[in-house]
Amino acid sequence: MDTLTSRLRWCLDHSGITRKLLASASGLKRETVTAIANGARGDKPRIVTTEALARALAVPFDWLAIGAGQPPSEEALRAREVELRALYPDPDDDPEVDTSPEYAQPDATEVA
Repeated sequence: MDTLTSRLRWCLDHSGITRKLLASASGLKRETVTAIANGARGDKPRIVTTEALARALAVPFDWLAIGAGQPPSEEALRAREVELRALYPDPDDDPEVDTSPEYAQPDATEVA
């Protein structure tokens, strides 16, 4: 893991955190997170962007930015994913659809 992009992707791969969830948690646009994770923005995003990513992932800034120190444990990353899903629920992840009869829509053939 010799680049910020590779460290970010490692975090995403080992945590279950999606780019969409990371964008919500970091306050960045989803396109920005995707571009950085894909290496499309080079390996030196702005410091404020790297700080936002590190804070959202709960990893040391120095590790994410330059690889200094030890990577976070996979257990810590998975725990962070659980925290972020609680803080930033995605309605598309688990839609609660009430299928009880009193809320059912009439069939088109039943409508006169």
